[in-house]
Amino acid sequence: MDSPPNVKEVAIQLAQTASKTALTFYRFLPSDPAGELADCRRRLFEEYLTLSGVSDTVKALIEDNDKRKLKGSEEYIEHTRRLEEIWAPDGPMTECNQRMDRVLADLEKTLMDNAQSNRKPPWPIQQAAMAEEIERIQVYKKAITTAIHADFCESDREVDPKTQLATDIVTWLNILESSEKQRFMSRQRQAGTCRWIVDEKVCKPYHEWSSATEGFLWLCGKAGSGKSVLAAAVIDHVITGSLEEEEKKEKQKPNKEDSDESEAEELPMTALTQQEPYPDGFLAFFFCDLRDARTLRTPTILTSLFSQFLQVEKPDLAVTFPDLVQWYSDGHSPPADVETLQNLLLRAMRLHTKRTIIIDGLNECDDPPTLLHCFEKLLAEKNVRLFVTSRPEPVILAQYQDRPTINLEEYLEHASKDIHKSLVEQMIAHIRLQSIAPARKEKLADSMTQKSNGSFWYSQCALDSLYVCATVGQVHEMVAALPEHLDSLYNNILRGVHKRSTDAKTIVQMAVRWLGGTLRPMSMSQIIEAVKIELGATILNDDLTIVSEGDMLMICGDLVRLNERTASFGLAHSTVRAYLTQSPPEDKEQLHRYFFDSHDVHRDLALRSITYIMTEDIDKTICKSETLTYLFDTSKFHYLIDHCPMIPYVFDGGFEHLQHITQEDDAVIDLLTNLQKQIRERPEKYRRVLDSLHDHTGGTAYEWIVEEQELALVILVRFGPPWMVKRFLLRRPDLLKGEEKDKLLARVEKLGRAVELREVLVDVVKQTVGA
Repeated sequence: MDSPPNVKEVAIQLAQTASKTALTFYRFLPSDPAGELADCRRRLFEEYLTLSGVSDTVKALIEDNDKRKLKGSEEYIEHTRRLEEIWAPDGPMTECNQRMDRVLADLEKTLMDNAQSNRKPPWPIQQAAMAEEIERIQVYKKAITTAIHADFCESDREVDPKTQLATDIVTWLNILESSEKQRFMSRQRQAGTCRWIVDEKVCKPYHEWSSATEGFLWLCGKAGSGKSVLAAAVIDHVITGSLEEEEKKEKQKPNKEDSDESEAEELPMTALTQQEPYPDGFLAFFFCDLRDARTLRTPTILTSLFSQFLQVEKPDLAVTFPDLVQWYSDGHSPPADVETLQNLLLRAMRLHTKRTIIIDGLNECDDPPTLLHCFEKLLAEKNVRLFVTSRPEPVILAQYQDRPTINLEEYLEHASKDIHKSLVEQMIAHIRLQSIAPARKEKLADSMTQKSNGSFWYSQCALDSLYVCATVGQVHEMVAALPEHLDSLYNNILRGVHKRSTDAKTIVQMAVRWLGGTLRPMSMSQIIEAVKIELGATILNDDLTIVSEGDMLMICGDLVRLNERTASFGLAHSTVRAYLTQSPPEDKEQLHRYFFDSHDVHRDLALRSITYIMTEDIDKTICKSETLTYLFDTSKFHYLIDHCPMIPYVFDGGFEHLQHITQEDDAVIDLLTNLQKQIRERPEKYRRVLDSLHDHTGGTAYEWIVEEQELALVILVRFGPPWMVKRFLLRRPDLLKGEEKDKLLARVEKLGRAVELREVLVDVVKQTVGA
């Protein structure tokens, strides 16, 4: 006997309504002003997303329970009964669904009423109503969670210990996977483009590589030439065997804004998610991304590939990787040395017969020679295909110049056709350019394609610059006046910025510094907060507060991009960072303020990160949070992060800037010493800050910040470069004596920096003894 169909229908309906409401809701978010109203909107948006996920989970559990009922399990019938009570047609979840229907109707009506306007639609729901909705949803979720926990999590179902071990190992490895980046790049490809690379008559190197069971192929091209999109197209081709088939699937997918379907099929793979069989065996891939410095590290790349190759039907890591399991069981940190990871990767690859590896952006890696050496080891295995994309940097060119290569300069004709097609399609789709006559669209696309010289990014920047034009004539004039090089386009953008107010210029200056030096993806709210941090100040500069997120995008122009799918905010392209880190143009416009040194920026951001955590703004937010009432205790922690969004960045990435500082001075040491003093004086403030981080770090990973008496030293030993550790210890020789010395040596050993810091410690001891 199955669960009553009406219960399943309510679960399905609620998941669909929550998903559709969240997607519609999101169309209002990019223009949200800063402040309590915006925070309330985002919280409600997040509640709808989680409610959709909870509904899908319950639906899956009920379906799984149905199968067990067929076996006559009365216990599981009783387990489901409780769920049926809250999901009954007259139960609380039906009420929740009806409330969301009303919200959705209001949102859709507002969008429809403002469909012809170029402005963002006004927000139709009052703040008090949103706050009430948030509380009600939290009550609904609590009821569902309680039912799930009582009925399933505490049931007698046994979890396979091998599966649990594999899950624990993957979590411990803390991998960075590239599935979202691959999907994003795949969506950037216009239908009908990139097909030339899989055409045997056009691109023989790719045909030979894809037809073989082993081999190497290097796709090289200048920055902005579409290498990442081509890499995503190659992945699609390996998976489906046809780009045309992949395009048909994309067309058949409902529009995200109109879809009721969940995005469960796009969840990232893990070691426990067995990969679907592809025509050419097992596929693993990785995208290096300048917007996230973690993806540029060789150990990160190898760990990601290793975890992908762990995808087998029944993982038994205790048998296949007993050394790794032992290392994990002994409480060590995940392996980070290249030799160990390379060995693990090779062993994991041997779990499969035919292997294909695709790496995008090799030149962005922090240590290309080491990675190149690893790739040669992988290629020495049988039945391995490797596809790599990069710019023709000298170290890579020296390694691969005599290997099979697709040089995009030699395929400029085909790339130009793709650029032209993409430009025309975008003009047809854009509300401000679609009214231009077809013949004129073709002429405009011809002109922009010719000037792009094979650079997709140049053509995109050129097209974006046209959206401000009010007449067709103005569009033609602007296209005719386009400069020939990307740097000239960026110069024009900065000149436009420099004509704005003093505050606007400062905001752009600080935004590009943060985005150019960040070691983690940053959100729009974090950047809005970060630009207000001033060195030496105890409060944020509220004069630099952005009125709305849309204003940040408008002020910075094509220098930045907001990924509305992931909510990450970053420099628009790798060429923007390359431009801003070069010598500034010699002119009288003082554009040099927007340029920065790629090494010095880390010193600046480290100082600003530490300054932020010490500001009075955090104290004030904590005090205000104490005066409010909350339905759940965790809401108090959310309040602090919502109003101080840079807190997670400081602890997850801010301290990591230390390891990249090359300028030897005591500025950071002095500030860390002040931080240590403030924490001793106000430990409760920092306990509240750390409590708010639990949802972001998964536990109490930073409790040592409050507990450590010698905090400055511990932070430097964890994150600082050797020269900084040395300068600090020369100021504090007492830390290298007796019991304190033993503590220090134990910390260094535990953090895996014994080899790196041994010479420093010996040198400091010699100097202090001599003194």
